[in-house]
Amino acid sequence: MKRLLILCMTFLFATIAHCEEPLKVGVLLGPPFVIKQETIYTGIAIELWSAITQNLKNTSTYVEFSCNQSETAFDALQKGEIDVLIGPLSVTEKDLKIAEFSLPYFIDKIIVLSSYEYFHNILHFLKILLYSIGGIIFLFLSIFIAYIHLLWYFEHPHGTNIPNTYKEGISYLFWTHIFIGRHEDLPATWPGKILLLFKTGSFYVILALLNATLISTLAISFSHWNDPIQDIIDLEKYRVGAIVNSRPSRIGKELGLKIYPFGSIEEGVQALEGKQIGAFLADLSQADAYLKGKGLTDITINHYDIRHDLYSFATRHGNPLLRNINLQMVQLRKNGIPQKICQSYLNKGVTNCEL
Repeated sequence: MKRLLILCMTFLFATIAHCEEPLKVGVLLGPPFVIKQETIYTGIAIELWSAITQNLKNTSTYVEFSCNQSETAFDALQKGEIDVLIGPLSVTEKDLKIAEFSLPYFIDKIIVLSSYEYFHNILHFLKILLYSIGGIIFLFLSIFIAYIHLLWYFEHPHGTNIPNTYKEGISYLFWTHIFIGRHEDLPATWPGKILLLFKTGSFYVILALLNATLISTLAISFSHWNDPIQDIIDLEKYRVGAIVNSRPSRIGKELGLKIYPFGSIEEGVQALEGKQIGAFLADLSQADAYLKGKGLTDITINHYDIRHDLYSFATRHGNPLLRNINLQMVQLRKNGIPQKICQSYLNKGVTNCEL
């Protein structure tokens, strides 16, 4: 009898657990975090949530919200129509008043896309080279010309092969120094010897400066080739585009930039490739996922970033589910799960999943 009672209780608890209602999960569409293909949802946030619920032993039903329905989604969360909201949710002061957020799972940032401009970068390299090396070469020529004139002045009364006339003497010293390195007679006077020592030492210093300048110019040019836009001053030189009414667009206008609106990141990239604009503002996650999906290699993501966002999951205030989510996220991080998920969608932004 006792054994029968235990079996009945076990069956009852199993039935109750099985009949527990699945979690109602609001999904805010926004690649690469929530991607809808027909009736199937994929993306970084979806896969991470699936890993969390697998450990929580919960099932989920998804309630879809479009990318411009964030206010509607948070209103549904506050009213209890959904249990949790996932997607590209940035933690803001306004949203903190109506929801609680989990530990962040991704650092997003507003970055600048630009195209590689080979001809422009060659001109930029030559310009830097002219400004940096030009002054050193001018110094070299000035010292050399002064040395030739002073050497003739002190040495022509004592040199057997140095012509006494000014024009012929200067020409002789010039060509012998060009082709031989110096005239065959050692300076006979002390001023001449000091001049030779000064010239030799100066030329070694100038040669070292030329080498250092050339190396630094090459380094700067390669850096500029990879990152044409390195600060807001560089950005102001270009026609700048962004998706209409997007956060990058609003931030760009706050910085005083004139933003040219586009309907999608695809249109913006096409404008970059067509040289209609010189820069395009976008979220790193969206741009990185798009470039990886298209396999584009002529567009670069500049290291210069404008703003940062923390993406998290959201629940109602006081919902005990939040603590369980955070506990699972900590465990998933120890196992490197967020980075493994991001590798399927991103190239440069994988390290942003390491929180």
